[in-house]
Amino acid sequence: MAKKINRDGWKCLSVHQPYAWAIIMGAKDVDNRSWKSNHLGRLYIHAGLTERDDTVVDEVIARVAKHLRIPISAAREAYRQHRKQGLGAIIGSVHMVGCATSYDSEWFKGEYGFILRDPEPLNEPVRRKGRPRFFTCNP
Repeated sequence: MAKKINRDGWKCLSVHQPYAWAIIMGAKDVDNRSWKSNHLGRLYIHAGLTERDDTVVDEVIARVAKHLRIPISAAREAYRQHRKQGLGAIIGSVHMVGCATSYDSEWFKGEYGFILRDPEPLNEPVRRKGRPRFFTCNP
C-alpha cells in the first residue's frame, strides 16, 4: 500500500538511481555508505537526479526482477515508468533498523550498510532537492 503524505518533517536520504527505486521496490535491503549512523526509524528515500551507467541500471533491474519474480522486461518497464516522475523526488520510505559493518546481503559492500525494511512507496513523488547525508524535508 502506498504511503500517504503527512505534514511532519521527514528524515530523508538521497540515493542515486536505480538504487533508490530498488530500495522502494523492496529488493535492496542495504544502502552502502562511507559513514555510520545511529538513526533508527522511518527514513524517506530521495531519488537523486544522478543515474548510474547503463550497465549498473541493467544489473539492478535484473536483481529487482529476480527478487519480485517477474520477467526482466516487466521490471525494465516499471523502472522506465518510475524514471518519468521519480528523479529528483522523494519516492517513498523505509524503516531503518540498523547500521552494520557487515551484513548477509548481496547488496552489502563497503564500510557501512544501512539496514532497511518495510518499504512504502508514496502515492505521488514529492519533488525536492537532495542533499548529502541525512536531511529534513517538509512535504
